[in-house]
Amino acid sequence: MLFDRAQAMFHVKQRRAPALLAGIFLLGLLLMGCTRGTGPHGWAAPFETDDFLVVATGKGHIDGLEGSDLDKAWRFPNDWEISEKAARKLTAIYTTPVSTTDAQGRDVVFIGDYNGYLYAFRPGDAGEGTTKPKAASLKLNGPVIGGIAFDSSTDTLYVSSGSRIFSVRAADMANRISNSDDTVKYAQLFETGGAIWSAPVYASGKVYFGSLDGNVYAVDGVTGNELWHYDSGHPVVSVTLLGGVLITSGFENQVVALDPASGTEKWTLETANWVWTHAAGDANDVYLADFDGNLYDVNLATGSVRWQFDVGHGTIRAGPILASGTIVVGTDSGWLIGVDTAGSSKRWEKEIGTSVQADLVAGAGSSVLIAPNGCVTPEGQTEKLYYTSVDARTGELETASGVC
Repeated sequence: MLFDRAQAMFHVKQRRAPALLAGIFLLGLLLMGCTRGTGPHGWAAPFETDDFLVVATGKGHIDGLEGSDLDKAWRFPNDWEISEKAARKLTAIYTTPVSTTDAQGRDVVFIGDYNGYLYAFRPGDAGEGTTKPKAASLKLNGPVIGGIAFDSSTDTLYVSSGSRIFSVRAADMANRISNSDDTVKYAQLFETGGAIWSAPVYASGKVYFGSLDGNVYAVDGVTGNELWHYDSGHPVVSVTLLGGVLITSGFENQVVALDPASGTEKWTLETANWVWTHAAGDANDVYLADFDGNLYDVNLATGSVRWQFDVGHGTIRAGPILASGTIVVGTDSGWLIGVDTAGSSKRWEKEIGTSVQADLVAGAGSSVLIAPNGCVTPEGQTEKLYYTSVDARTGELETASGVC
């Protein structure tokens, strides 16, 4: 259902109470089901720069891995100096890092944390000199869970923080690395009636995102003016733009496809359980997975289900990926599975002994990058291992050195 702007303002106010209850419930799930020990853990997807594979290998830090052996080159924030005392300890990283280059051509990585801060640092600074390199921080609002989108044409970062979307000038954050007193131009772009768990998506001047207030929003990337919103009737935690279609889902046994230009509904898919995964696929097929462990192949144009396959290992929260003719999924119970594109059988499956909750990412060739929740000691071995990728064709695993 679509509303105009005046109705939307009233609608958000009316939804604040149920959104708050939903937020409390979801926070409980986060603390109970997505942690090792107490407090939030995070599920940032792996990310590649020109020189490093960046992975959240544990709670409250990310590691930079380099070379063919994927040796640990650095750890953030441990190997950096952060001037603001309150920003020095990271809580949990849910956001996939993004990177740009500064005026000198150096890579700059941006991440957000559950503590409400946005950070910027240069990976290439690690290990240079006798003192720790500097990193920049910027306090926003609430926990950064949804993520960061970047528009290179305007040098703007769009960051979800609490119930708000902020626009931040990337170059200013990069400049603050050298001088913590430098001003960073940033502004609240939009506020919703509930926390934002979906990563913002930027395309053609618009920012798309979902909220726990039950709405999917499209706002102008410069002014923040609401262009449209769609009332899904349930908290929305995933928004993906795929083949010119917005695929949305959350805390309901339902996936809804929207027209990004108008917010009108294109199709609705009923699923066996909640769908948190980002959609993967191509111009014809959408691959989704639910909390019951079902993998779906859906026609992007019509929403009709081509096939549904139970992988047999419980909840799938991590976004699947299509690589080398195989759909690869990871489960909360610690399994990686390769399924053929006909949905008729598993090509391989591997138990790795730790949850896979971060989205899977296509690497070079048939490699699929993964970010498990932690290190494991395989049966019959004494050395702890951290798995970094799996071959989509064979299920062969790769590990990192110096992480555990």
